Amino acid sequence: MVAYSHIEKDADGNIIFRKPLNEHLLEVARVSRLYIQSLPLAAKEKAFLADVAYWTGIAHDLGKFTSYFQKYLLQDEDSGLAKNHSFISAIWGVFLLPRMLGLDEDILIEATLLVFAAILYHHGNLDTIKSWLQDIISYHDPVLKDTIDPQRLRVLDTLHRKQVPDLVRQAEGIDQQLQKLHTDFPGVQDFARAVREESSPLYRQLLLALNSLDDWMETGRCARMNQNLYLLFSVLIDADKRDAGKVAKHIARRDLPEQLVDAFVKEAPFQPADTQILNLRRQLFQTVDQAAKQVAGKDKIFTLTAPTGSGKTLSALNFALKWRKKIEKETGHPPRIIYALPFTSIIDQNHQVFENVLSRLPDFEQNASMYLLKHHHLADIEYKTETLPNERLPVDQALLLIESWESEIIVTTFIQLLHSLIGNRNRFLKKYHNIAGSILILDEVQNIPVEYWPLLRRVLQHCADNLRCTVILMTATQPLIFDSKEAVELVDQPEALFSGLDRIRFFADLDPVALDEFSEIFLDTVQPDKSYAVILNTIRSSIDFYRTIVEAAPEQEVFYLSTNIIPLHRQERIDRIRTKLEQGQQVILVSTQVIEAGVDLDFDIIYRDLAPVDSIVQAAGRANRHGRQQKGEIRVIHLQDAQQRTFAHWVYGKQHLAIAYELLKDVQEMNEKDFYRLVKENYQRLVQKSDLNPGKQIFRNWWEAGDFSALDDFRLIDYRGQYHDVFIAIDETAAEVWQQYQEQVLQERDFGERQRNYLLLRKALRQYILSVPQNLVKNHFWDYCHGQIDRLGYIDDSIWQQYYDPETGFKRSEEEDAMIL
Repeated sequence: MVAYSHIEKDADGNIIFRKPLNEHLLEVARVSRLYIQSLPLAAKEKAFLADVAYWTGIAHDLGKFTSYFQKYLLQDEDSGLAKNHSFISAIWGVFLLPRMLGLDEDILIEATLLVFAAILYHHGNLDTIKSWLQDIISYHDPVLKDTIDPQRLRVLDTLHRKQVPDLVRQAEGIDQQLQKLHTDFPGVQDFARAVREESSPLYRQLLLALNSLDDWMETGRCARMNQNLYLLFSVLIDADKRDAGKVAKHIARRDLPEQLVDAFVKEAPFQPADTQILNLRRQLFQTVDQAAKQVAGKDKIFTLTAPTGSGKTLSALNFALKWRKKIEKETGHPPRIIYALPFTSIIDQNHQVFENVLSRLPDFEQNASMYLLKHHHLADIEYKTETLPNERLPVDQALLLIESWESEIIVTTFIQLLHSLIGNRNRFLKKYHNIAGSILILDEVQNIPVEYWPLLRRVLQHCADNLRCTVILMTATQPLIFDSKEAVELVDQPEALFSGLDRIRFFADLDPVALDEFSEIFLDTVQPDKSYAVILNTIRSSIDFYRTIVEAAPEQEVFYLSTNIIPLHRQERIDRIRTKLEQGQQVILVSTQVIEAGVDLDFDIIYRDLAPVDSIVQAAGRANRHGRQQKGEIRVIHLQDAQQRTFAHWVYGKQHLAIAYELLKDVQEMNEKDFYRLVKENYQRLVQKSDLNPGKQIFRNWWEAGDFSALDDFRLIDYRGQYHDVFIAIDETAAEVWQQYQEQVLQERDFGERQRNYLLLRKALRQYILSVPQNLVKNHFWDYCHGQIDRLGYIDDSIWQQYYDPETGFKRSEEEDAMIL
């Protein structure tokens, strides 16, 4: 008898490859142990976890020895729950631990919990195991058996009545294969006896584990177990998926010279700007460079506070490379550099900066992905390495390496990073072990909602203290996540950097004004030699204002930007605006907040509807950004609709707006040097007045008390109301993409091929997709989706004009008050 773990079929359904189960178990075990051994953990902890990881790998698919699974794999014979293997493998893993490791009882209890949870959930999302353990122990008690959850009872019945008897029938053949894994591997009969007899040591082991877990959860002492569980789960699912996908388990690490940015700056000076800004960029670069040499090795959490346009990206990369080399010399472990940003719209330009720097390396072109990865849901799925000099890895294999962050520098989103650190989803946790020991740079960190600051603070402290990470929070508007005793500021006197700036004049008039009245004021004050950006809070108000301006001044070229426009049109418009601005032509842009963070556009005058102070300062960063013109201006206004409702209230919380109003109501004019003080005062008041309990509660319930359901309350993106993704076929290219999607994804029966096809199409597909309020989906084309909210909506190329305006985007009803997030 030979059992298999995975197979491959050709286009005709014929099996062309079989992976022996023994080989798969042994490979996953060895790689899992190797992953743990490469982590920068304390020696004793590393040794314990490495042993546990090895036996978790051995046990994780032992349930595939049943004939039910083998018939399902080889003959497509579906036996329902009997073909499933995770639960029986988890029990088998627990059974193996005392026999193969010989641990002390206290250590055995923790290992039992880790192995059971990791194997039980390795094909799904990590979750609590308390109820599972209670029901396993209750199964042999006639009274308690009636209290077992019905779904878990069916799983337990299947284990006892079908799966274990099936193993016993094949015991001789299975034992022969198990002996190949380890010469003193316990036999199937031993395992079956332990499962059948309620007095066996297996149930005592599970009961002790349950009692300990119950005590830890009650007293909030689950943190150590959770850290080890996350690492174990991460190495297991990464090794498992890579072996199943026939992807390299060992990607050679690459050296990053610490002088790389220094050489780049000498060869390619900072982009053109006036003398003041050039001096600022040089000053910041030198200051942070000096900090890399002076700060103590024990320091793990840093802030980098500097004005918009001061060259923070290069300065941070330079610090990270030098800090990486310092850690590598001390520990032998070269940290990965993980650079996270809040929005996909600004990742490309930062990735391009890194690519320009790394292109000086002699082998960068051949090994681009081993040095630098871009990871977000719209990024290309490609991984380039010298092992395939003239081509790239197949898309499914490339995705496994990208999602595991197998590179020296990763440019990614807050979603990818924070939902890996604060989450339980399988795909996100696959890279958790590669985050350990890394340098985490969080750019524009003020975009994280204030109620999550305590949660972020505790999680990043855990990363620094226990995962040996270095943390850098970088922004022009530094939030009060850490106090001065907890974080080292890399700029000695950040206020001095701001005080020397004089690019912008700030004006505020917070007397409420109607949108149509403001339209008249704006038109009366427009100067032909100036460029303007008007940033409004809601899609409805921005469209109304845009139409008013276009109608009143048809001779003006006016642009419109918001997430109401498909990504393809949005990027084309940004590129066109940037070109006109660089050529010194007049531009009038009407936009929502979509341009505030990181979009490199440079206007003379910004009008900003009332918003939180940090949003206003970010908007100001789009005025005279490079200091090449006369003073730029930002003018804050307070717009209301026809019912005298403030537009800002549709988007922002009351506390943020109340504090902004308090700080700005008596300010008629200020200069850029005052922004630092303004932002600092804003955050001080925000921390005092905001409810920070949500973040504290999530950390307490999830990390300390082990309740994974608490993670349901953590959402970086909070969609107010229900939205639905809709594909709009606006041209022939879009129609072709949709046709490919229909034929190669929706109609493809093979799951693996369907997934590969989707990954190849994903970027092109997303260029034509909008997130639309669900009530509009129902009104206009719900019939296509047949009420399935997880199905992509579709607007036919023959009728798209009814629903989409190329200038302003999706056509919304006049009475709708839509928001931009």
